[in-house]
Amino acid sequence: MATREEMPDITNSLEVLTSLTTTFWASIDKDKTERLIRTVRPANAEDTPDWFLSVPHFYNTALDIQLLPRVFKDQETGEKTTKHVWTQGIWLDFHKGDTFYDSKQPLSDWSETLQKTGLIVQVDDAASVGLNPAHFEGRVTFSIHSPNLSKTKVVKRFLYTCTQFEFVRFLIEGPGEELTKLFVEHGI
Repeated sequence: MATREEMPDITNSLEVLTSLTTTFWASIDKDKTERLIRTVRPANAEDTPDWFLSVPHFYNTALDIQLLPRVFKDQETGEKTTKHVWTQGIWLDFHKGDTFYDSKQPLSDWSETLQKTGLIVQVDDAASVGLNPAHFEGRVTFSIHSPNLSKTKVVKRFLYTCTQFEFVRFLIEGPGEELTKLFVEHGI
């Protein structure tokens, strides 16, 4: 598990996300995209405690976070060494069925989950980020769910569609202006 010092805050996550978007659009004329050394979420952390929704480490693949070898050159000696480091790519790839909770506690059984959770987000349809034949920022259609008043079942409130990049921004900082209106309209 990552230490508190290793965990980036929301500002860092949003900076990395902005860099990803820039890298994505800068790759129009390139055969290969660059990977960042900073990642949008702490790669070794179990969870994302500062994010709007809980995004466990098993979503690293969907976030295109990979442990890869990198060559580093010592400034004094010029000696090159290879180290494995966590890298961040642009190939965001969330899938139908991916589910996120606002609860940061381990979810042991469903009745306990309903008591501790106020918001559940489930991906209903998705298309991954791609470059060919044209730049495509991907697509995520997700549904917003919340427990009923007695917290005995989950109620589907509404659907929303955005790009994969916008979806990651939502996971990090919560609903933007348009989504906030839908949250209010549906009593969330």
